[in-house]
Amino acid sequence: MTKPEVKEVVRSLLPFILLKIAETKPFHGYELITILRKQFKVYLGPSIIYPLLHSMEEEGLLTAEWTMGKYKHPVRIYRVTAEGLETKEILGTTLETTIQMISRGIVLEPLKLPKR
Repeated sequence: MTKPEVKEVVRSLLPFILLKIAETKPFHGYELITILRKQFKVYLGPSIIYPLLHSMEEEGLLTAEWTMGKYKHPVRIYRVTAEGLETKEILGTTLETTIQMISRGIVLEPLKLPKR
């Protein structure tokens, strides 16, 4: 798989990945970008990460609060909510089922159109 393909896979799974990370520890946006770069060897910049974080907060999957960062500047710390944990479980089960179906081979019946 080429790097652009890996990036697209990671990007498509990003809500699930963010919830998995938030389950283990609170994080701020730049920290998340760094984690993704180290773990997946892809760069997803602020223009992708911050809108997603804000929408997940609006959906009630994450909470966020401002605090002073390590270098004495304000950072927004994100934490997973109970609803976020529930959503993570649903996404995880769906992902596992999808992978199992793909690994077994997807058998699609030909589309049967009604006779005229």
